Amino acid sequence: MFKATSKFKFLLVAALSISVFFACKKHETLPPVDFKWAYYPLKLNSVIVYRVDSTQYFQFSNSKTTYNFELKDSVVSDISEGNSKTFVIHRYKRPLNGAWAFQKVITRSLTGLRAEEFIDNIKFVRLVFPPQIDKYWKGNTYNNLNDYATFSITGLDRKIEINSHVLDSTLTVEEVQEDNLIRQYYATAIYAKNIGLVQRYEVNGQTEITDTIIKEGYRYTMKLISFK
Repeated sequence: MFKATSKFKFLLVAALSISVFFACKKHETLPPVDFKWAYYPLKLNSVIVYRVDSTQYFQFSNSKTTYNFELKDSVVSDISEGNSKTFVIHRYKRPLNGAWAFQKVITRSLTGLRAEEFIDNIKFVRLVFPPQIDKYWKGNTYNNLNDYATFSITGLDRKIEINSHVLDSTLTVEEVQEDNLIRQYYATAIYAKNIGLVQRYEVNGQTEITDTIIKEGYRYTMKLISFK
């Protein structure tokens, strides 16, 4: 009888211990997921100015022309609806030390886990959240450009310097549209926390099988100058 009672007590204590353990686990608070929305900030009245250096290549004349100018993106209105956060950006352009002239309207959105941009009547998925190294997605999901365009994150939370601006946390996206023996079309975009896009390098040109030098097309570099 003593042995049976002791065994019963042991089993009861064990059962209670297990119940308490799982009860504690059930109420244990999991750490929140850091979606890193700050890499694609949408803030009314914010302004970013970029320096652009572009080279246009002409195969027929075997020549090239270099262009240098500035772009300014001003967030002018909030047209968010439902669960989509959408802002309107006015882009201005000027020659170096010249006067600003209105160029185009751009809209940028945060929809679900996607950062989207509508520019030149084309919609792109610029980022996905939460960002992770080697995360891939189709940047052209919403347009009729290259269906196989692969965008991927190749750098995350890195500290870099652009035009004397020390940026503690940046994210790099490789946008590959097409890259083969006769054509190059790709871009690298860098985003900084609480600023957004701070640098973009784009190549779009025709080459030859025996030579990777662009014969027809352009190279384009856009870098942050100032922001507020």
